[in-house]
Amino acid sequence: KEYRHHITIDGYKTAEVDFSAISLRLLYAKEGVAVPDNRELYDIGLKGSKAYLKRARELIKEFTNAVINDERGFFELGESELEELKLEHEELKTKVYKYHKPIIKYFGTGIGLSLMYTDSVIAEDVMLSFLKEGVIVLPIHDSFIVRSGYQSSLEAQMKISFKKIVNATTNLKIKS
Repeated sequence: KEYRHHITIDGYKTAEVDFSAISLRLLYAKEGVAVPDNRELYDIGLKGSKAYLKRARELIKEFTNAVINDERGFFELGESELEELKLEHEELKTKVYKYHKPIIKYFGTGIGLSLMYTDSVIAEDVMLSFLKEGVIVLPIHDSFIVRSGYQSSLEAQMKISFKKIVNATTNLKIKS
């Protein structure tokens, strides 16, 4: 991850564009629930410093994605991670479940593999659209890297492909 900003394409600088919280957005789309593009899906209402909230987002993301796939219900963040959040396990679980009430029926179902497949169908659509134009797009998980001059086109195509495949809108994060 720390080396991505060194990647060049044909000697040119690149930009990375990332789907924001794609697993959760896919679940909301599955339920037909519109999610505003600017809604931060890992913000469960915690308050604190910028550094605290940044770390909290990472931990909530880890917890939420694990819980979606945890069919046995055993997953918990470690003690030190819960201390960082200043929450007990049950408090965190309650907040996440309350925040994502429209999709909690998917939590603990192991639907993650299906979501990854849908993600790959979207990625294929993005890459094939650029291939037709002779533009190189490097996929990395739920993000793509292109030459800097193609960043706007990539953003537009990612939104088009997401809408085409799951009939919903999405939010993107730009990492130049």
